[in-house]
Amino acid sequence: MQTTNPATAGDQAQAAMRALSQTRHWKLHRPRRWQFGASLIEVLVSLLLLSFGMLAMGAMQGYALAASKNSGHRGVAATLANEVADVLRANPQGLLGGGYDLTGYLSDAASITTSQVQAAKCNYPTCTSTTLASYDLARLKARVRGELPNGGLQLVRPTTAGVQSTTEADLWIVWLEPKTIAYKASSGTGLNTTAEKEFDGCPVEARALAQIPRCFYMRVVL
Repeated sequence: MQTTNPATAGDQAQAAMRALSQTRHWKLHRPRRWQFGASLIEVLVSLLLLSFGMLAMGAMQGYALAASKNSGHRGVAATLANEVADVLRANPQGLLGGGYDLTGYLSDAASITTSQVQAAKCNYPTCTSTTLASYDLARLKARVRGELPNGGLQLVRPTTAGVQSTTEADLWIVWLEPKTIAYKASSGTGLNTTAEKEFDGCPVEARALAQIPRCFYMRVVL
């Protein structure tokens, strides 16, 4: 009868266990073909998220440029308003006589040419407060239209108890440009054009324009 060496049997058992362990380790950690596709999906998702971020940055940059442009136009409008105020203070009789009352210029977009400004020019000693006011308006119209996109101005003397003021005037410098602030309607969609047009306190004539305007208002006191 043949006997088995216990030491040899133990070694064989350990060798079998090691082989089984290696086989399980190889099965668990062997590369799987479907795992290579996961990396491609991750790249595509990353590109999608990156594209959303780039679109948001582009929209923000466009808004920043539009806001900067609007700010520049508003600074120009403030300068022009101060110039109009100086003109009114230099010719108070023209304001008293209604020579500077201007309400119809916003309804038409006709520009004032240099020849028209020169034709309205008056010279001493034939220049009166009325003719000077006509020349001032022609010059100011040309200035506003040249400095601002589709620029216009409106000047109205406030009325109290049916009597127009002789020392005060409401002045608006108006121009058109792409809007930078959009008021949403109460439904959450669309544009609340009423709120948008009242944002700058534009005169009624300006609010009637098809395109929403931008306005700079000043109360001039002589």
